[in-house]
Amino acid sequence: MKVADLRDILEGAGGSAKGLKKGELIDAILASTSGGGEGAQVAQVVKEEGSGMDVDDADSDAAAPPPTLNGSTNDNENDNDCENDNVGDGENENDAAMTAITVKKEDNEVEKNDKDDGMAPLEPTQHPQQPLPQMATSPFASQPAIGTLMASLDLPSLPPPPPHMENRYSSALATLSSQPFNTDAWATVVTEVKLGRSGVEGVTTAGVLGEMLKRFPTSGTYWGELIREWEKDRLTPKETTERRIETAFNVILGVSLHPESPYNQFYENFTVNQRITLGICSGSIDLWTMWLERVKARAVLEAIEIAPDDEAMRQTYMRDRIGAAYEIAGDRAGFIAGANSIWTGYIGYLSAWDTSNSTSEKTTKTTRLRNVYQMAVSIPQSGLDELFLAYSAFEKNINRQLSEEILPGFEERQKHAKAVHLERNMMASELQMIRLAQPPQNTETEEYLLSRWRKRIAYERSNPERLPVQYHAQRVRQAYIESVAVLFRHPEFYSEWAAWEWLSFRNGKGGAGVEGAMSVYQIGRAALPGSVLLANSEAEMMEVEGRVDLAASCLEHLTDRAPSALAFVLWEKLARRKQGMEEAREVFTRAREVLRLKENVEATVISSSNAIMNREEVEGGGGEGGSRRRLGHISAEVYTNHATIEWRQNKQPEVSECQPEVRRL
Repeated sequence: MKVADLRDILEGAGGSAKGLKKGELIDAILASTSGGGEGAQVAQVVKEEGSGMDVDDADSDAAAPPPTLNGSTNDNENDNDCENDNVGDGENENDAAMTAITVKKEDNEVEKNDKDDGMAPLEPTQHPQQPLPQMATSPFASQPAIGTLMASLDLPSLPPPPPHMENRYSSALATLSSQPFNTDAWATVVTEVKLGRSGVEGVTTAGVLGEMLKRFPTSGTYWGELIREWEKDRLTPKETTERRIETAFNVILGVSLHPESPYNQFYENFTVNQRITLGICSGSIDLWTMWLERVKARAVLEAIEIAPDDEAMRQTYMRDRIGAAYEIAGDRAGFIAGANSIWTGYIGYLSAWDTSNSTSEKTTKTTRLRNVYQMAVSIPQSGLDELFLAYSAFEKNINRQLSEEILPGFEERQKHAKAVHLERNMMASELQMIRLAQPPQNTETEEYLLSRWRKRIAYERSNPERLPVQYHAQRVRQAYIESVAVLFRHPEFYSEWAAWEWLSFRNGKGGAGVEGAMSVYQIGRAALPGSVLLANSEAEMMEVEGRVDLAASCLEHLTDRAPSALAFVLWEKLARRKQGMEEAREVFTRAREVLRLKENVEATVISSSNAIMNREEVEGGGGEGGSRRRLGHISAEVYTNHATIEWRQNKQPEVSECQPEVRRL
């Protein structure tokens, strides 16, 4: 807007514009129109859009970062970091250092898209250590939020069918007894119970869905079905149902059913660990829609209880609660696939506000609608053309002259967002977002799926939206969360995610650092408690950070959860390298005590119950908190490793002589 126009507005409001510059004119207009009205709206908008820039700056080709829900456009020092981020660049440091924390397996090697750019070796003294995360339990506990959720729901076990009963339900259960991750069998069980054809008394759809989610805890589709079944249940006490639903939303989306105005205090007060371990299903737009609807319904009931005779108070309460819920959804999920429904719902909700009796409320409504429109048209999503047309009509209806200054800049953002959406959409068709997380199958189809997810993550790391660091990190982290939801039992993705959190923090790229990486490994341990890859990756990270005790604890806890020859070999090497000769010998002694000769290994103890849901997996550790584990057998590698250490490092070849039992291996 030109200076002459601002002078006309100020003089029309009764002020003097003589000798004032552009910024001073805006301040004077705001002061003279503090009671509201068109002048205040015009001045506020110009101020938000950058009053210090010349009019010619609006024609710049560079797409600015999208505004936030509070109206800020994030034009700060972080812009310099994101303007130079092009596709294929930006994370070379992380890719070059990835091998520092991963076990070198040919099949699990992370594809390098960029060459080493000469990053200095990571030494413990180069960076100050982060404070250790404050946790109520050991940081190596195998029960993160998703495991605690399953344990807290009090879901009954699935009763077995009567003996000699033959139907589709019993046949599917028989299949699950030997193939607990058979998705076709699970679909049959759910269908038969829904249709009332199980032939077993006491089996409910909610019970079956709950048991299924014990095997596939990251399925947003089945979590949505389970919550709907809980809502329809009239036999369970209301308090129990509400507790279950509240707990489920807390864990799978990381949100509360009581959002606090003006923003989500529930989320703002999260620790780093909670921000990463909560929200494992946050890529499901259906769950976000269900949460919004439930918050709306609860806000209406609470408003009636709080102010049964005061309509104005009820409206204020509902607007605060529902508005906060939409802000949370926009901030946490406004950029995921299908988020258009969130933005259009928020715009429709604000548009329906009745502000005919209050000028201040009308101004508030206009400002919030403008902020939401500007945010929505800047985010890659479907329906951007329709959103921009609606926004254009909104601005022109308020002030046609002002709209000519505002709309061109946001039209450029809308075009850029549309291009990014098309690129994402092409990749999304191959990601199998609703796939149930099965154990690795080592098939060509699965390998292709893994490569597609790596491509999607690399694309997000290239910062296609040109976002400042904090918002770019949110996009990358969400891509990792969505990949883990689909590939819950693939250890390499946890290792790669943790590497990004750790190394991007060191390089100033917005990661959560060591604490964030530990939280990622915590999720991985719940899915794969016996994974040597994850334990060794975490141990190497701790070793680089100079936290030798924690590094040793990673491998020690692995030998407690799933003792194996490889785990003890890695632990002994670390102990000798960082702790000393005696510590390494203690590890070898413990290996001989824990591991057994192959011919003496007893069959794994299996629960006497015939209910498939009471059984826990041996391979991959899919069960939550189960007591079963396969005792590993000792192998020649354990003795060879110990003998090599004694001979080469301890310089005691006489100690390196083979023990008598090694001849039996």
